[in-house]
Amino acid sequence: MKPKFDKKYLKVCLYVIATVVVIYLAMIIINSIPEIYTFILTLTSELFRLLRPLIFGLIIAYILCPPARFIEKLLGGRKQRFIKSLKKRRMLSVIICYLIVLGAIAGLMLGIYFMIGGQISSNTSLSKVFNYIVSYFSSNSFSQEKLIEQLSGLNLPFFDNIEGYISDGIVWIQNFLIQLLNSFFASMLEIGSSVFSLIVAFFLSIYLLYDTEYFMRLWKRFFFFIFRNSKLGKKTQFALEVIDETFSSYIRGQLIEALIVAVLSTIALLIVGVDYAILIGIISGIFNLVPYVGPIVGTILAAILGLLEGGFWQMFWAIVVMIIVQQLDSNIFQPKVVGYNVGLHPLFIMVAIIIGGSQGGLIGMLIAVPIVASVKKLISVWYSTHLEQEYLQSLNDETQDEPEKNTESENEAQDVEDK
Repeated sequence: MKPKFDKKYLKVCLYVIATVVVIYLAMIIINSIPEIYTFILTLTSELFRLLRPLIFGLIIAYILCPPARFIEKLLGGRKQRFIKSLKKRRMLSVIICYLIVLGAIAGLMLGIYFMIGGQISSNTSLSKVFNYIVSYFSSNSFSQEKLIEQLSGLNLPFFDNIEGYISDGIVWIQNFLIQLLNSFFASMLEIGSSVFSLIVAFFLSIYLLYDTEYFMRLWKRFFFFIFRNSKLGKKTQFALEVIDETFSSYIRGQLIEALIVAVLSTIALLIVGVDYAILIGIISGIFNLVPYVGPIVGTILAAILGLLEGGFWQMFWAIVVMIIVQQLDSNIFQPKVVGYNVGLHPLFIMVAIIIGGSQGGLIGMLIAVPIVASVKKLISVWYSTHLEQEYLQSLNDETQDEPEKNTESENEAQDVEDK
């Protein structure tokens, strides 16, 4: 006689066994969270190390694409008669763009190095130049005591009252500048520490700039292969377009504006006879990349360098011309050249800059604002799509309830008067 199986109880037993197994696996996962986190962090770091040349190549090509295309148009002339071959124009524009960028970086580093007394010898390397610059700004040559000594020698009548504030400000600027230089130099040395990674990133960016249209076609085909025409694909494409628009408009606009500020500051400082005008102008342009904080720090730094190298009047004229340049930039050039408003309140911009600077140094400050702006824009689009109508309806309901409440209160007041 065959035993009879009750399917109902068998199903219950299977559910119980499955539940026990799931709970057991969940307990194992919970107990292994530290190991899993360490594994994911290690794997991410290793992947980033392997893909670092590709990432830096993409970033370089993304930033240099607009100036390279602009140079390409200039080489072609109005009717494409100057250099007729598109390939020659494209390659020549990429080479010129790289020479300008590398020349500007090398000129800035060597300018600072020579200004603070550095000398070129047979054993001079890039890391030695960086370390010498950082050690100068952290040494007695740029110390709080020397600056206070310079200011006290001016015999200002109110100096004793503000000496404490000046000392605190000098310490903050010195620490900020040292941290900024360390993060910038560390990034540069990290990129160039591996010759292979540097060469790969360099050639990748060249190929990306030279064959931009080809790689864009590959990207579109890959994107279509992954998402097809799904809703997720359309939402992802829209999010990427928002991020690209925000980053391209903000970062490229800030770079153009920084170049304008550097040129204007240099010319203005040369006119008033400030020493190291070119170097101060370039540093001011770099600081101008950071909204709100950058122009202030750039002006103060120009004043300090003017005081150290030329005394009170160089400091005074440095402050005057820097204020004039900043006013021209904020009221004339920024609206016309940049022409892009990230749509963020200044408070959120300051918070983004502080968090970005604490996590990523100068690069973190640069990308923090467009990241927050992109997130804000995506949230605004989602809100307007899903919750805007409900919010407007709630406002209409409140406005409709107001007359009824006013009528009831008027009737109650009338009853009181009648009584």
